[in-house]
Amino acid sequence: VAELLISRGSDVLQKKDDHDLSALDHATEWRHEALTELLTKHMRSSEQACQAALSGDLECLTQLLEGGVCVDTRSLVDLFEDSDADFNTESSASRVDMTLLSIACRADQPQMVQFLLSHKADVSLCDAGGRTALHHACAMGNISVAKLLLFRCREVLQQDCDGLSALDHAKAWGHEDVRDLLTRHIR
Repeated sequence: VAELLISRGSDVLQKKDDHDLSALDHATEWRHEALTELLTKHMRSSEQACQAALSGDLECLTQLLEGGVCVDTRSLVDLFEDSDADFNTESSASRVDMTLLSIACRADQPQMVQFLLSHKADVSLCDAGGRTALHHACAMGNISVAKLLLFRCREVLQQDCDGLSALDHAKAWGHEDVRDLLTRHIR
């Protein structure tokens, strides 16, 4: 159950009960070793992802997100409120040429996408291949992320350097639900 909650982005580490205890506190108290280990690993991964995002290490962040790490949005908010981070740049020290928003879209991280959008991440920015965050979400079949982006996207049919739109990517990769969503949005 804990793995399922974590994979769905539940805030299992920050959420506290009426006694100000987290899931990790309870697991430790009741000596549930496997659960304590799982929650501790998740906590370290989430903290590592937040630090990677803050420092601009997009290569590390990409690996963590694609590995299934769910970033704790509250931790990101705390980190970024005290910094002058710009979500609309890519790291020159990284081989990854995507913005943080595109990385979160590829990794199907709706909570992180929502956080970035609320902090004015630019949905129209393109990577070296001319792909926007919507292109990435649709190519990966990430419908929940695509829905979030459609509220902000002006150019749904924008083409990448290969002349493909987000709709073309959804069709090419067989993501019928995303294709249908985009088709309804275009009408």
